[in-house]
Amino acid sequence: MNRNAVALIGMLLLAPGCADSGAQLEVELTTSVIPATEVDADPQPRVESGFHEITVRQVFTARGPCRELDALLTRDYSEGFLLRIEAKEREGPCEEDSPHLLYAAVLRGLPEGTHPLRVVHVGADGRTLNETVLAHPVLVTAAPR
Repeated sequence: MNRNAVALIGMLLLAPGCADSGAQLEVELTTSVIPATEVDADPQPRVESGFHEITVRQVFTARGPCRELDALLTRDYSEGFLLRIEAKEREGPCEEDSPHLLYAAVLRGLPEGTHPLRVVHVGADGRTLNETVLAHPVLVTAAPR
């Protein structure tokens, strides 16, 4: 094995997310379209802690109706985590007229402890629409013994 291959393997082992306890980060995302009258005046995410998972609830306002959301959870550069919620064009006919999507993202695979969480909303065109860094780190608890 040459030095470049060894260096690459070393970098992968030290990269954020690769040197974890082996837990795979995953997101389970559910969404529903809501009318503008149901959009809360406070756009901050609502976070609920649980056993090795947390749930983030927030409204995503897309640039136009007929969007779907994808979610990705990764390690952030700052020892925290990044939840990226991205809109994409929905295929097929559309009968909705509201660009507001209420989502619940259940984040799993997080290690025990408190962690900073950054939530970023990205439009279908790839532009950042909203970014929130939670003021208080989220708490992930261990299952009772």
